[in-house]
Amino acid sequence: MLKVDLSGSSDQIIHVSVTMVGSNVSFNAYFVYKDNCSSKLEAPWADIVNRSIAWETIPWILLVDFNAIRSLYEKSHHYIMVGVAE
Repeated sequence: MLKVDLSGSSDQIIHVSVTMVGSNVSFNAYFVYKDNCSSKLEAPWADIVNRSIAWETIPWILLVDFNAIRSLYEKSHHYIMVGVAE
């Protein structure tokens, strides 16, 4: 069983502390949603760098959704209207 405590969050990051119940094993997990807006790209990385000083003795994992696709067919609504006149 895992105990998950929310350590902090923002519009692009969720930081949790995960502990295995009944043991002394714990780690930090960061879940990052990378926004496509160029003005929002630096904020999550600056937050992670600022917090990384405390990570020297605690294991951590970083999980990122880069919000990228290779083609339109990977989108949930990939229908393309071609030659439709109004």
